[in-house]
Amino acid sequence: MATSAEIQARRDRIAELFREDRNAYRAVKDVLQALLDDPGMLGFWEDFAARQQKLRSKPAPAKAKQGKATGKKPTVEQGLDVTSAIRLLQRDLEALEKQGLVEAYVVSEGQRVAVGNRRKSTGTGPQAAQPLLWRAGPNLTDDVDLENVAAVVALDAICGSLSWLIPETLAEDFNDARDRARRSVKKMHKASAPKRWLEALALETPFSPFERPLFDEDVRKAVEDAILQRKKLQIEFDGRSAVVSVARFVVKLPDQTILEVLEHDNTELWPGGPSGPWRLRIRLESITGAILLAEDSEPDRETPLDNDPQDAPPRAIVYEFRASPRQMERWSGTWMTEVVEKIGVDGDEWSICRYVDKGDAPGLRRYLSGLGAEVEILKPLAFRAALAQHFRDAAAMYQDVQDVPADVEAARKDAETLAAWGGTPRLVRPDKVPFTEDDQDRLRQSKVWQEEPGAVESLCRLFCTMDPAGVCSPENPHLATEYLRQAEVLVTLLPSIHAEPALAKAMKEEFHRSFASPDPADEVLVFEQWDEVASMAWLELTAYRVKQRGLAVD
Repeated sequence: MATSAEIQARRDRIAELFREDRNAYRAVKDVLQALLDDPGMLGFWEDFAARQQKLRSKPAPAKAKQGKATGKKPTVEQGLDVTSAIRLLQRDLEALEKQGLVEAYVVSEGQRVAVGNRRKSTGTGPQAAQPLLWRAGPNLTDDVDLENVAAVVALDAICGSLSWLIPETLAEDFNDARDRARRSVKKMHKASAPKRWLEALALETPFSPFERPLFDEDVRKAVEDAILQRKKLQIEFDGRSAVVSVARFVVKLPDQTILEVLEHDNTELWPGGPSGPWRLRIRLESITGAILLAEDSEPDRETPLDNDPQDAPPRAIVYEFRASPRQMERWSGTWMTEVVEKIGVDGDEWSICRYVDKGDAPGLRRYLSGLGAEVEILKPLAFRAALAQHFRDAAAMYQDVQDVPADVEAARKDAETLAAWGGTPRLVRPDKVPFTEDDQDRLRQSKVWQEEPGAVESLCRLFCTMDPAGVCSPENPHLATEYLRQAEVLVTLLPSIHAEPALAKAMKEEFHRSFASPDPADEVLVFEQWDEVASMAWLELTAYRVKQRGLAVD
């Protein structure tokens, strides 16, 4: 015998079935099939079939009671008494009908007609004899409170991984609100789509709690009180002092908190900057002291607190730029492909793109600037000119090799400092390319290795890893020193090499001399990773280069 809770759960599922498609007309058999296909109803139907089987196994009475017909034999399919199941669901539908959750219909003259209580009050007529169709009733409203669903998601994030953002005075209120929202969601039917989503949703942040920023608790409390009480602050940061009002508490996820403040005491916080009320962004962790003042804070007159629908929308800025095929491939599957319009392709197979910036995604200029030579800005011209000047300044700065000042060199010439700053090996791990006994024998015979073992071993491991000449083989008994002679030559040349391009050129020339062959297939010049090898070698040989410069200074 099913319990009242089981009966209610079954009827809730039937109501949910009609809620999922409010316009559907279903016969009792359709409802039965839907519940049979419901994985959540599997246990119920197994118990129901077992009970019906037990009833059928009882011995039949000697004879039927006089005046009572025995009726037809029940329809049994795969152990399920379909006849009994249909009667059961019919009673469930009638119970839901009384609550206004479903409505009964019949087909009359080709039209579906709601019968309501007329069917029960008369019990006669063509309507009473026709099979019933069922549809969602007027009282079957959505039992999903989407506001609570949204609250659970938001409050789980704030009270969980972002709990450090909540002022201590509000923490209890936030937790209570989250718990109330959770209790409301628990009342939802388990089959409802929002509840299924919440059960599947797991909120994680891209940072570890061990990387969470630390703030001065006194500063943090003063900032929180200033916001909650609308008071001014006296803050100390970067050796400066200012009286400010907190206009915005900006959280740059995952872990950076910035105060957007208005300065009031007519001091110039930045050399040459404007005075009076103006906006300034300060990282919270950079504030070393904060005192809550009694004076009320001033509202932000530059940015309205409320969005006035009559306010004119921000002026859109049209950006046009060329993007390399490699950059277009990198953008594939990203948000950029949705917002950027590809308007053509030039003779170099670069894509001409357009983006209309309406202020929805800040930081576009900084993002495009960081793409370097993969993107060329065409419009706006002012942005193009500013970016061109930026890259000219950067190129000029990197044009010449800048020696480290002698006093700095002297301070880091000890072995420990060299190892920490750029010891050997740095990029190629010794365990990746180990030296065998055969390799050690060859090294001991090398005069260059005896003078500069670290530099020689670094180059040997690097060349073995990259294998620009294609000569390394695992079966080689001296695998790691296959490029020993080339490493010796390059280490000898290194004192006269002061830049990566020069190192790449020297490598290329030496490898050409060593491995040149009449057979074009063996031509080492086809190796396309010289710049990459040179960059890695430049870093691997940091300690050697520092040593050489130190000797030159001495």
